[in-house]
Amino acid sequence: MKNGLHDNNQHGRIWRIRHADHTPDDRPRMLDESTIELLRHLEHPNGWWRDTAQKLIILRNDRETVVPLLRGMARFAQNSLTRLHALWTLEGMGAAAPEQHFTDRDPRVRRAAVQIAERSFNILDFGDFDLRKLTPLASDPDPRVAEQVIHSLGTNVISERDEIVNGLVITAAKKHPTDKGVMLATGISLWGKKDLPFTKSIFENKSDLDPTTAAAWKAALSNWNRGLKFPDDMPKDDQRFIQNGETLYFKSCVTCHGGDGKGIKIAGTNFALAPSLADSKRVHGDPEKLIPIALHGLIGPIDGKAFQAGFMPPFAALGIPREDRSAEILSFIRYAWGGEISEVITKEQVVTAKKKHADRATPWTDVELKD
Repeated sequence: MKNGLHDNNQHGRIWRIRHADHTPDDRPRMLDESTIELLRHLEHPNGWWRDTAQKLIILRNDRETVVPLLRGMARFAQNSLTRLHALWTLEGMGAAAPEQHFTDRDPRVRRAAVQIAERSFNILDFGDFDLRKLTPLASDPDPRVAEQVIHSLGTNVISERDEIVNGLVITAAKKHPTDKGVMLATGISLWGKKDLPFTKSIFENKSDLDPTTAAAWKAALSNWNRGLKFPDDMPKDDQRFIQNGETLYFKSCVTCHGGDGKGIKIAGTNFALAPSLADSKRVHGDPEKLIPIALHGLIGPIDGKAFQAGFMPPFAALGIPREDRSAEILSFIRYAWGGEISEVITKEQVVTAKKKHADRATPWTDVELKD
């Protein structure tokens, strides 16, 4: 009452609160500005102005007219945030040249350049990027840049390039051996590669790292020891198929289903993010009831029980559109938690199911898959 707020009627209930000593900026009028006028807002000290200008430029029909100016800003603007926004604006327009920014003086720009370049050497896009161009960035003095190199290379699983990938990841790991982010990224990107000199030295306690750092590395890499054992008579190709699925599972599925396949429990509650795969009749049963989930996802309660995640996305939404990769994950799940079912699900089975349900555009429900 003493502030007089009750006297302000017919003005809505949303108030702008500011410090008495602060003078607000001018109100934005970006929708009334030309595309070239929007460029100046990429230099604004307020992040909202930069983000909004970036979005509007990308949405404009005449955006191609400012590409040369954006390229100049991305390379030569004095403010590093201006260069960063200009670079991501170009990326949104499909006009970025990330290699030109690998040597930028700001690590945030170098890191963004690696992220943008990633699509050109990602196996899913069948890129032919010369990975050796990343050598200076793997040795970057900033650990976040080196970490990004490791993460980006972790998406590249082309066997013909493994030697280069492994070398770059290890270079980055050795550059920043005590950095937790680098350590975890390396563990994911080199998943299961115990015979590499770097990882082998850690497991055998023969590394050049100090004892505390070596112990931390050994703990981080211990996640590789999943205890996955195969019968002697199982074909080696099937073993590798399941092992590939294990790697993909722990990259894409472990966040909700957990390392033990029993679903991540929400602390302090009896709820789980996702259902247990270890207790799933679908995992143990007919693959034809399991494969459709990989193709279209699953939504709603399962056996009458709701889960906090609420929706199992299709594998394509997790960055795994290929049928053979889907088959690998499903084969691993069935072997790990389906009673060691050694008969793998094949790419051909996934392709057949994809054709059978070609008209399907929505996630499955538990009831549908039981019918």
